[in-house]
Amino acid sequence: MLAAILLLALTTDNFLSPRNLRNVGTQVPVNAILAAGMTVVILSGGIDLSVGSVHALAGVAAARLLVDPGLNRQVGDGVLPVAVAGGIAVGLALGAVNGGAVAGIGIPPFIVTLAMMRIARGLAKHVTDGVPVGLQGPENPLSEAINGRWLQFRDLGLGYAGGIVPNAFLIAVAVMALLALLLGRTRWGRQVYAVGGSERTAHLSGVPVRRLRLSAYVLMGALAGLTGAMEASSLQSGSPVTGEGYELNAIAAVVVGGARLTGGQGSVVASFCGAVLVIGLMNNALNLRNVPPFWQEVATGAIILSVALVDRFTRGKQDG
Repeated sequence: MLAAILLLALTTDNFLSPRNLRNVGTQVPVNAILAAGMTVVILSGGIDLSVGSVHALAGVAAARLLVDPGLNRQVGDGVLPVAVAGGIAVGLALGAVNGGAVAGIGIPPFIVTLAMMRIARGLAKHVTDGVPVGLQGPENPLSEAINGRWLQFRDLGLGYAGGIVPNAFLIAVAVMALLALLLGRTRWGRQVYAVGGSERTAHLSGVPVRRLRLSAYVLMGALAGLTGAMEASSLQSGSPVTGEGYELNAIAAVVVGGARLTGGQGSVVASFCGAVLVIGLMNNALNLRNVPPFWQEVATGAIILSVALVDRFTRGKQDG
């Protein structure tokens, strides 16, 4: 991947320019955060296909809170953190439903999260009637104040710290660092790896397997809620159709990062790099070369397959 990126940098105008890299810094954080959460779920032996739809519903919830006239009258500028917290809460709640069905009832995670993918997307469209929630028209007496808060909210996804580093990228790095610390330095993190490596062995060793799996899905849901609020901030609207395919991008980043889809092996830092290098820099370079979007999908799929083949080949050599 580094060789490919170097080649693209040499053959593409402005690829390594500060302005372009800052643009990438505002584009990749959502997938990087989702990839970090997906890593935890996959490490525990699960999968989550609902993150894109949960992301959309959380963004709609954050936008609805931001434009609610009653809430604006009551808390004023305090509506901004309330909107972000509301988006995270929606994601956390849906993640808890996923985790409860998987860990508590024993339904396969593929089925549970596939169902939640449709449920969350349908709810997002129902709440909005298929129309994005955004800037207010002049018929609303609070429209000027609400639209001013939309501009403040914009800083979450598109603002820059010190005018240099995108706020969204700093949030993604903070999430990655926190999860890397939790997985590598805490008892909970060691138990995540243990459950993914062998659920039976972990159970016999006294690991609370159900509770641990529930926590992985709750965490994933909360992060999907955070990214939903971030994207609503960037788009200046809460759209029910955002997030389509985000779950596949997150899984792609985890696979490229070297995680084993059966659980027990992987790294949040590696998944973060997979999200930045493949989904971020690679797609950005292809955009600069005016490569059509469908060929970008082909390129990403080819990279994932190549990584899987190399991984399979090296494992075969080691086993031999």
